[in-house]
Amino acid sequence: MNLLIIVLVALVALFIFWTSFRNWIGRQLNAIWGLLTIYAPTVANALVGAFNWVRRVVGIYAFVLLITALVALVLMVIALFINWPTFSAFLFVLAICLVILAWLPAGIILRVFRLTDAVVPSVLRVLIAWIAFVGWLCLMCPDVITMKSLLGAALVGFIFFGSAFKTKAIDKLIIPLVVVMCLWTAWSYFWPESFRSTTRYTESWAKRIQTKKDRGSINNETDASTTYGAILQDVHVTYDLINDSVLDEHADTLLVGTIVKISNHKKEVKVIDGQGFVQITKAKKNGSYVAGKKVWIEAEYVQLAGPRELIPENNDLLKRQQAAKKSTSEKDSIFTQGTYYIDVNGATPFNIIVRPTKTGCDRYSMSSNDYNYKVSYFGGRTIQDGPGVVYPYFPTPKFKLISSTNDRVKLVVS
Repeated sequence: MNLLIIVLVALVALFIFWTSFRNWIGRQLNAIWGLLTIYAPTVANALVGAFNWVRRVVGIYAFVLLITALVALVLMVIALFINWPTFSAFLFVLAICLVILAWLPAGIILRVFRLTDAVVPSVLRVLIAWIAFVGWLCLMCPDVITMKSLLGAALVGFIFFGSAFKTKAIDKLIIPLVVVMCLWTAWSYFWPESFRSTTRYTESWAKRIQTKKDRGSINNETDASTTYGAILQDVHVTYDLINDSVLDEHADTLLVGTIVKISNHKKEVKVIDGQGFVQITKAKKNGSYVAGKKVWIEAEYVQLAGPRELIPENNDLLKRQQAAKKSTSEKDSIFTQGTYYIDVNGATPFNIIVRPTKTGCDRYSMSSNDYNYKVSYFGGRTIQDGPGVVYPYFPTPKFKLISSTNDRVKLVVS
């Protein structure tokens, strides 16, 4: 069989590239046909009829294949443009069925004569698989299938076609992707709450990461937006730039340690008469640099600094805020007229609010055996209690008792 194929290939090559061989073949066929028409006219007429019939059949079949291909192409184009998932998938299925039905007669003949190993060759199967995959995407992900995405996929396909990429996309990529999409769809259909909660949890993590990156971007942009400078020695003269080479000198005072802002850190240092100058913005009386006066001074008098070097971050403020929220979340206990005994070990787990029947600081008093406790008023004032201590005046006293020992405090409200 291999030898026959080699002989056929060699004959075809000779027939194409060797003119003398082609002419010799033509002369021999003309001579044989002439002998047939003279000595066997019936056979010649039968051959002519058979040839004409085969030619008509092949022409009709080729025309049917062409019409089928055009109809399938039109159906797929319509499916891509209507953006109706179910109907688009139906049109793709119809186009694939038309292509298979149109090819079946030729495939059966080729298989009967053993010219091919299968009725549908592998090339056509791969083409049908790709068409089916596009139809699947139209059904499952209609928003993905756009003209832009299809043109991009076509360009990527041409890139792979011209490269040495030997991986079978259908086996290695498409089939696993379709299986994953099927499982994903089944999960969302049969267990919708699980699917919803999982996707929400995943999206929340993505949002958290994105927000963290945005916060980092704000910090970086804050540090990169502005450049400040500290004056390194007393300066008694500043300049106005008239043009690129002339400075107007005027008396001014910048004491050592004064903080100024570099007007534009993107501009280069201006060199005039061998001296480098930089434009700075002086702070206004309210401390703001916005619309402040701009002057030029010698560049070496300024030490540059970023915003966070002048105003560093302070995590203690956040801790104080958290502590304040924690303290405000503690319960309030209201003490009206009467006598109360409070055991203090560390700090009272509640806020003491005094509501007496008369006004003035003598409306309540506290005492204990050792006076080993402090009174911490809301507002930041803390006093050590003792005999004869005058409590600060508040319209409605609110405080906590703090003691390092288990002190029993007597509270009298009048």
